[in-house]
Amino acid sequence: MTGTIKRGVSLYSFQNETFLGKMTLEDCIRTCAEMGATGIEVIGEQTFWGGPNSPFRRTRSPTGMP
Repeated sequence: MTGTIKRGVSLYSFQNETFLGKMTLEDCIRTCAEMGATGIEVIGEQTFWGGPNSPFRRTRSPTGMP
């Protein structure tokens, strides 16, 4: 059997950049496409906190601390 191996990327690979605010979701998807990825794994709770429907939203305390 012969076939072509397809490239996929987990957005978890960008965790440091997204946590530090250096990349947005759109930046990550663009980078994956530029690398030739044909599939993207999204693990929202680990990568993109604070989505509008996320049960894991980061909120600030009254003192302003995370």
